[in-house]
Amino acid sequence: MNFKIIDAGIMNGFETLARLGGYIMLFSMIVSILNKLPIPDAAILVLTGITEITNGISQLSGSPADPAFKFLLAVGFTAFGGLSGIAQTSSMVKGTGLSMRKYCLVKSALTAITLCFAWIFVQTCF
Repeated sequence: MNFKIIDAGIMNGFETLARLGGYIMLFSMIVSILNKLPIPDAAILVLTGITEITNGISQLSGSPADPAFKFLLAVGFTAFGGLSGIAQTSSMVKGTGLSMRKYCLVKSALTAITLCFAWIFVQTCF
């Protein structure tokens, strides 16, 4: 039995995990810097969610903001996925010929459409 293919697959998996984890750590550090800036809490909340979804939703849950506003932000953060998610996707599709520009445009359109539906939901349910 030839273990070269299995070894290559294992090492490729470790490289992928390290790369994705590295992006998460990098963007989490950027969020930490954002939290130290002298800007309004609402702006920090939005910037955090746009930068890194996990930290953004975590900060959102502890925020004293209006529940409807928190709902809209959570839906928007989830639809967008964060700049960290875009960087991770870019690192995974590098060399495949897939267009990150188109990906970002579609991601932005999806976020806008999702926010529109969420806004309608908020108007009828909150």
